[in-house]
Amino acid sequence: MEWYQVKLFVAHLTTLSMDALHIVGGFVGLLLVSRLFRRPVTDARPWLAVLALELLNEWSDLTVERWPEMATQLGEGMKDI
Repeated sequence: MEWYQVKLFVAHLTTLSMDALHIVGGFVGLLLVSRLFRRPVTDARPWLAVLALELLNEWSDLTVERWPEMATQLGEGMKDI
């Protein structure tokens, strides 16, 4: 199953919108990365790791989805970040 399909599955399973999943996923990701690095959430490294993961997620969205208006797609990606 591709990453985009996993995201759709989780959205349908939890009945959360994709926008809400970005918030929940980012927060859970921050806690997990913080624990993995053994750093407090106030340290910059967990935040930067989550930012890198989110940028990879948005890059994946750009390669999988093609919207009629690229400006709208890029705007939605920036909103997700």
